[in-house]
Amino acid sequence: MAIKTINVSDLLAGGPYTLKINGEDVGSFKSPSLTFEYTTLEHLVGYPPTPDHVIKKSETATLSVNLEEWNVSNVARFLGVDVTSGATTLTIGGTAGVPELNSIELEIVFPDILGEGDAQYKKQMKLFFHRAQVATGGTVAFSDDMGEWSALPLTLTILKDPDTNTLGTWSFGTVDADYPSS
Repeated sequence: MAIKTINVSDLLAGGPYTLKINGEDVGSFKSPSLTFEYTTLEHLVGYPPTPDHVIKKSETATLSVNLEEWNVSNVARFLGVDVTSGATTLTIGGTAGVPELNSIELEIVFPDILGEGDAQYKKQMKLFFHRAQVATGGTVAFSDDMGEWSALPLTLTILKDPDTNTLGTWSFGTVDADYPSS
């Protein structure tokens, strides 16, 4: 069977994406990005010292998205403040603490790809992080035309899970062609 080529611009054209934080769907967003970095430490032997092994010394991960839905929960996430259920007013500033978010799941479903036989399926990629905190605020541009308001930038610092000693998981799979089901 011939391999079907996928245009990368089709993959980057969008979604559908879903992002859930603490089990709550954040709604429409764009421009998801994941940054993963680590520093290394070289073990040196002999004279002159030469590296014989390299290990990770530290690792960090950040997840960034632009939230398009303006609601109390998303504004609270952008500001890095806690929000109580049903709240319509947020307190800004006055605390050094940054709320911890749990169960962050980003799902990306790619366009239809011809599967074995005539069955259609879509490729799926899921990123799951145990814990995170808002890393930084950002700039929100207001305009006289509400249609031109900018999205809420959200950058999360991914935190290590103390039980598993991991940042999270990255899985790949497939879903039915009619995903999400109508």
